[in-house]
Amino acid sequence: MAPYITPIMVFPSTPFGRLPIHLTRGFSSSLWTGIVTSLQIVSLTLLLFSYTRGKRAVARSKNRRQKSAQTQLPDRTLLEYARERQAVEKKVLEEGRKELEEEKMKIEEERKRLAVEKVEVEKMRNEMDQKTKTQSRHSPVSHSHPVTNYHQILQTAQTTPGFA
Repeated sequence: MAPYITPIMVFPSTPFGRLPIHLTRGFSSSLWTGIVTSLQIVSLTLLLFSYTRGKRAVARSKNRRQKSAQTQLPDRTLLEYARERQAVEKKVLEEGRKELEEEKMKIEEERKRLAVEKVEVEKMRNEMDQKTKTQSRHSPVSHSHPVTNYHQILQTAQTTPGFA
């Protein structure tokens, strides 16, 4: 039986189910998606091996049937049957490989897209951080943390006459 390939899941889900939220804090959804994508590539590799194993089993059963039929068909030699069998087997395996390569390429494209998206998100975060830093410099009270606000108000009151 071929392994189940999960679709790309969003944070905090994994192919193994949902993680407790305390284990997922501090990780971005793109990181989890990258992990899931890596697991999908591994699953595809396993699928390739199981796919070829299944095709070989089918080819072996065909071989058995052909061997039993060879006594009934004396006009063909054993070598011709073997060549024909190998050609069919090779064709089936090549088709399977092509399908799996296409899937692998799709996953790689998705991984690249996610990497670009991650860089864009980081740029946006940096821009937002930069904006909040410049805004907090211009305003007498920062809205980031209540203890910091209290200390800034005290400092402003002590250094500015007539404040408060």
